[in-house]
Amino acid sequence: MASQAKTRFIAIIDGIERVMFSVEERKNNDLIISSSIPRFYENPDGSFTPFKDQHYSIHTSNNGED
Repeated sequence: MASQAKTRFIAIIDGIERVMFSVEERKNNDLIISSSIPRFYENPDGSFTPFKDQHYSIHTSNNGED
């Protein structure tokens, strides 16, 4: 079974576009969330800052029929 296209969520941090995570829906309606976030990101001065928080939540739509 082939998967559908991925939806990528990005953020611009210090002027740099970064893929935060992607979501892929399979034909059986399962969702695959792939995080590409490192535990630290690099600042323009070359130093590193840790991410403080990471939460993912999936909810049904209030407007959906499911």
